[in-house]
Amino acid sequence: MSVFNVGGTWRMLRTLEKLKKITKLLGYSPVDIDKIIQQWRVIHLSKWNEKNNTVGFWSEVWQFRDAAGFNPFQELAQVAVSVLTLPHSNADCVQKQT
Repeated sequence: MSVFNVGGTWRMLRTLEKLKKITKLLGYSPVDIDKIIQQWRVIHLSKWNEKNNTVGFWSEVWQFRDAAGFNPFQELAQVAVSVLTLPHSNADCVQKQT
């Protein structure tokens, strides 16, 4: 999850390998992973209003549209929202006794 916090996004080079691992674990195809990595590499070049709040930032990225009405960060935003909305459990795993 730290990959997708706002600070992690701005430290993109340090989190790139983690992003690759996450997308593989989520079952993305190599083509989609390449798109996501490319979007990750350029996301910091756009001007974003929300730079301090993780939920606000990814909401802004999710809703972003360029002049043609296309979201150039669509795949990346989908990954981020998927990871950030995963339920988290603090329950311990219990091993089944045989």
